[in-house]
Amino acid sequence: MTSSITERGDKGMVRKILVSCSTLFLLIACSSAEEQTMHSLSNEPSSQAGNGEQAEASSANILDVDTSLSDAVAIFREVHPTAKVQSIDLNTSYENYVYEVTGLDANTEYRVFIDATSKEVLKEKKESQDNDDTIDFAAIIQPEKAMEVASKVEETRGLMPESWTLEAEDGIHSYTLTYENGNSEIEVKVDAVKAKPLN
Repeated sequence: MTSSITERGDKGMVRKILVSCSTLFLLIACSSAEEQTMHSLSNEPSSQAGNGEQAEASSANILDVDTSLSDAVAIFREVHPTAKVQSIDLNTSYENYVYEVTGLDANTEYRVFIDATSKEVLKEKKESQDNDDTIDFAAIIQPEKAMEVASKVEETRGLMPESWTLEAEDGIHSYTLTYENGNSEIEVKVDAVKAKPLN
């Protein structure tokens, strides 16, 4: 009788050990899966934050930019006082609005990238260039007026421009305003002196 009690006790003990081992195995497996999930979740926000920031900048209103066209030109002239401005671009290529101001001094082209929020010069580029077209700021309309003119074009009604470029080429001053409508991109050129569409 003692041996059957011991046998039953051993079977009970084996059962308890098996249940304990199974439980332990399940806990370890769940813990490992939870760690992997937590690891992937902890990696997601940083990548999504980058995408979110870009999406936020892309959906930001171009009219709410803190740095004006005049401010961007003044900053460029502080860096290159003898250069004449050839073109100015305001876009979100760097996750937030950035001015790219291009100017000429003798045979050198300068590009200065300016954060449109902080007015900080982000970087500069310099290369040889032969081009005489520069912008006459006394003659041009402001970007807001160019946006107003472009908004009257049928394809852009109800849309807000994502970026604009002001340039002088072949003696013509023009704004190119870029709009996004779903997956398509629409560009409208506006005469920067006469305030009328060019295309």
